[in-house]
Amino acid sequence: MSSRMPSSSERRFAAVATVVSLAVPAPVPTAIPAAVPAPVSAAIPAAVPAPVSAAVPAPVPLPVAGVFAGESSTTLVVDLGADGPGAVTVTRNGVPQPARIEPVLSPELAVTFVVDSSAAGAAALPGWLSADARFALGLPAGARAAVVADRAPATLVAAPQQGPSGIVRALGAIRPGGDRDTQRALSLARAQFPDAEAGRRVVLLCTGGIGVGELPPDAVASEFQRAGVILVVVGRGPYWASATAGTGGFLAPAGEPGVAPALDQVEEVLAGRYLVRFPTPSDAGDVVVTVDGGQVVYRGEAFVDPPAPGRQWWWFALPALVIVVIALALFSRFRRRPEPAASVVDPPAVPWADPAAAADPAPAADSGSAADSMRPAPRGRATVIPRRPGP
Repeated sequence: MSSRMPSSSERRFAAVATVVSLAVPAPVPTAIPAAVPAPVSAAIPAAVPAPVSAAVPAPVPLPVAGVFAGESSTTLVVDLGADGPGAVTVTRNGVPQPARIEPVLSPELAVTFVVDSSAAGAAALPGWLSADARFALGLPAGARAAVVADRAPATLVAAPQQGPSGIVRALGAIRPGGDRDTQRALSLARAQFPDAEAGRRVVLLCTGGIGVGELPPDAVASEFQRAGVILVVVGRGPYWASATAGTGGFLAPAGEPGVAPALDQVEEVLAGRYLVRFPTPSDAGDVVVTVDGGQVVYRGEAFVDPPAPGRQWWWFALPALVIVVIALALFSRFRRRPEPAASVVDPPAVPWADPAAAADPAPAADSGSAADSMRPAPRGRATVIPRRPGP
């Protein structure tokens, strides 16, 4: 079925309609005007809050484990734990003092191992020796060590030396026997490394004993404080807890059957202890020490009692010097004394001469004798000295 073609009139009408539609735009919808807000008076600007500074955290208490007061310098042993050191400040009556902070475990460390090698401690001796050898192997490079056997009489079995090899060999050669001699062993340990600064020396005592004879624990602590030595004990009992107090050390309780946990505690605690050094004040009083670790600020107090100034060597030499000066002055005075003037000395009298005859000589017997007296004496002959009459 074919489609019908539009006529010419229809085509003209369609063209006109198209032109009209293009000429007249389509009606645009009128936009609804937005509501005009009523005039508002000038608004009061809102108050801008002041900038709030970050809250400053309160200082964390700083434990002071030991105070070593010397004539010129004082050392505090502080416990910072695992946080590590920071900027340190020490104040005395609000006045800052020059101070520095150093770790205990450093190349300047000097450790003396005191091992209970008595017969009573024979069962625990292998554990003590193993623990000390392990600790010696973990010392910082450059650190020194020595070994003392606590067996009567207490003996220095390894002299002060660097490096762990000699220490480990000396520990392996210790055998149990005899009685404990702990007091002398501790005295011998304190005498090692006399050139080390306060706080640099550590005495590590491994013992099964419960004390040092009749010596009270506070007396032991005082001896270590005066010497500036840190005392660490691996053992048991309240005696050692009191003996280590104030020395910068501590008691690491030893358990059964081994001492490995106690040794771990020794290494961990000593790694967190630091030495704060500053000039010793002129009189006794409290000092405030602050360590700023960035995230945490530590603050603690310590009482410092400076020791009485000791007499120098010239105090003892002064009396002897005075005596020498006086002796020299007297010797010089007598040496310069003028000699006495020479005096005329009468000729010595003949001891056997008769005083009466000398005073009244006998008269001449006759003229002949008188003439003989006029004769000159023979020449070339010495004067004849009359002999002393016999009895």
